Amino acid sequence: MLLTEFASGQAQPPRLTLSQQRDDFAIFRGSLEEGHGGLYYFIDKATFARQCDSIGKTFREGITVDGYYLKLRYLLTLLRYGHSRINLPGEGEPNYWLNNLKKDRRYLPLQLMVIDQKLYVLGDCSEEQRVSRGAEILSINGKPARQLLDSMARYIPADGINQTFKTYFLYKYYYLHFLYNMLYPNEMEFSLRLAGQPKPVRVKAQLPSAMEKAHKMLTGKSLSHFENPTQYKAVVAPQTAYLKVGSFYKGFIENFGVRFETFVDSAFRDMNSRSTQHLIIDLRDNEGGSDGYSEKLLAHITPSPILPGQMVVPSKTFPFQQYAINLSDDIKGYIADPAEFLRDDKTLFIKQKYLDMMGATILPTKDRFTGQIVVLINEGVFSAGAGFVEKLYKYRQTTGQKITFVGEELGSDIYAGILCAGQSYIIKLPNSAITVDMPFLCWGEFTKKYPAKRLPDYRVLPTITGLLQGHDEVLQFVLDRISKND
Repeated sequence: MLLTEFASGQAQPPRLTLSQQRDDFAIFRGSLEEGHGGLYYFIDKATFARQCDSIGKTFREGITVDGYYLKLRYLLTLLRYGHSRINLPGEGEPNYWLNNLKKDRRYLPLQLMVIDQKLYVLGDCSEEQRVSRGAEILSINGKPARQLLDSMARYIPADGINQTFKTYFLYKYYYLHFLYNMLYPNEMEFSLRLAGQPKPVRVKAQLPSAMEKAHKMLTGKSLSHFENPTQYKAVVAPQTAYLKVGSFYKGFIENFGVRFETFVDSAFRDMNSRSTQHLIIDLRDNEGGSDGYSEKLLAHITPSPILPGQMVVPSKTFPFQQYAINLSDDIKGYIADPAEFLRDDKTLFIKQKYLDMMGATILPTKDRFTGQIVVLINEGVFSAGAGFVEKLYKYRQTTGQKITFVGEELGSDIYAGILCAGQSYIIKLPNSAITVDMPFLCWGEFTKKYPAKRLPDYRVLPTITGLLQGHDEVLQFVLDRISKND
């Protein structure tokens, strides 16, 4: 099924001539060279060229845009860089989580959760209302759930050796629904084999808008409902504080009326006044942000100034820039005059003065925490969220401060020493109208020296029962350990 043709059981998608496919592919490949900062970190040039040639040989006259899209998506995934995105043309849902689903297509009408490679139902948004919350799906239309997860993971970009971000995207951003529709477009009814039930349960495919409507009727909340990503509890156990930082994105945090700097400063000031000995930092599902918040949090822990790291760009020539869309003023300025921004004519490093403009040095604060720290992490910790973990991890290595990481493997590969993110280089392919979103900026120095034991220090997963009952088993594990050690 990997690179084959796909026929639609819904509205027939447009088709591409062989010439159109080749033209778009040349633009796609060339644009990666000029706009993707992490292109050759996890795949070498020779391997990338072979993969491109191999995929190019599968092009056939009259392929659908859907089928062509999957070929490009597969190639993008081979780069093993999570900040890579590719989108089909067409209007998506305005709902944040459902945004990759197309408004005029029908999908599996269930909210899902993946825990330890098992597929569970969080909510039933179908007309039939036959699936219980917490049910484990063993197969869908005869295809084993684990097999589906593995096959779909081949189309989800993720960092380096880390794989958990793939499953996070499959359930959190409804990519399992999206890819199922792409891979099996004729299936408009789903036969679900559920654990503990002798007979299959059948549900019909639904439009995303119908799924949203059903969820609101059942719960009173939107599928895009968000909880406040920040929370401070001064005492969750003797001499133990809890600090939830579920995002480093300014717009998201301030939507709840919270100013991040004020919130963090107040929390650490209070901890010092109480002589708190243990701090639990809950980073789960922190997908990052670009507002310097991770560094401002780190300044309450480390004693040294936090300096902006060296930055590199992917290119100084842009033969495919005519296909670029929605570029930031900064990227436009760089493309217009690369020499003004580059440190010298032999490298692609950005001048120090521009680094200082993008991220000033952050000094340590007077209200530093020097006690024991436990960081809760999971597969949703990504980008700047993982960057914070990386800095704490290195700080532990150099100082020996007691810092423990508990939960699930991070979404990002923190051991490679680099982060490509920030501003996007976006291109739109002229024939297929597929858009490709690439990370333009990279920080750090790449390495492949992976440790024998990777994070977390203690792998502790939630259970579906705990999630449905509102019991945080990962946090409880930490509180139990703190209690025993005291």
